[in-house]
Amino acid sequence: MPRLTLIGAGRLARGLGRLWSLSGTLRIVDVLSCHAQTSQAAVASIGGGRPLTDYRLLEPADLFLIATPDRALSQAVAELAKTGVVDSNAIVFHCSGAESSALLGPARGCGASVASVHPIMSFTDKPLSAAEFAGVMCAIEGDERAVRATSRAFSAIGGRVVRIEPDQKILYHAGAVMGSNYLVTLLARALEVYDLAGIDRALGLVMLGPLARQTLENLLQHGPQAALSGPIVRGDAELVQRQYAALQSADPQLASLYRAFAAETARLAGRPDPLE
Repeated sequence: MPRLTLIGAGRLARGLGRLWSLSGTLRIVDVLSCHAQTSQAAVASIGGGRPLTDYRLLEPADLFLIATPDRALSQAVAELAKTGVVDSNAIVFHCSGAESSALLGPARGCGASVASVHPIMSFTDKPLSAAEFAGVMCAIEGDERAVRATSRAFSAIGGRVVRIEPDQKILYHAGAVMGSNYLVTLLARALEVYDLAGIDRALGLVMLGPLARQTLENLLQHGPQAALSGPIVRGDAELVQRQYAALQSADPQLASLYRAFAAETARLAGRPDPLE
């Protein structure tokens, strides 16, 4: 069974490490964190590995996952390269959404093959189950040997691997941010509009929830254009103008956001911009 060392002991490392260990896909060798309590908790959650805080105590492994925050990736791979445990037999990869495998240059300089694999999901503090990871898309790029090995590892726990180009990684991640984080922000601003209408925040969530879920389901099943509904699609420019005027009086910032999305929605629907 291939051996895996985890550099970093956060949610992603614990979640993936646990799935690989429980499934018998990879044997966890070491789990390294700068805090002893964190590495010990990760080992307990994963069910295997030695908790470490010192790079100098690392043992050789077949794969090394650097699962630190993006800002610490460069330092982590530099420290790993100094240990002497990384050689031409090793594969070093990270799971950053924004950074490419090029960031792992020091490991490549030791002869290792490198890759980046980004599972498109949010990791939480609760243990990750195999059912939750089944079907998760994993964007991958890097050296061919590392891509093959990491593809096998992620596929073995239910991931669906898709190749991307290293120089387009930042644009890929921007799309993921817009489709996830910015969706939350948009709905939060919609709740602010409900506040202006005198609707309690908790009730607003209850009211918007089914609408948002159904809209997303329609989008996933039929595509963006077919999922569109509302006054712009119907060509009801007067209603859009009245809503915009009401928002301008109540909250100019929210009105500006409404204005921007009205223009984008009209473009998507193939309709004239009702606020021009």
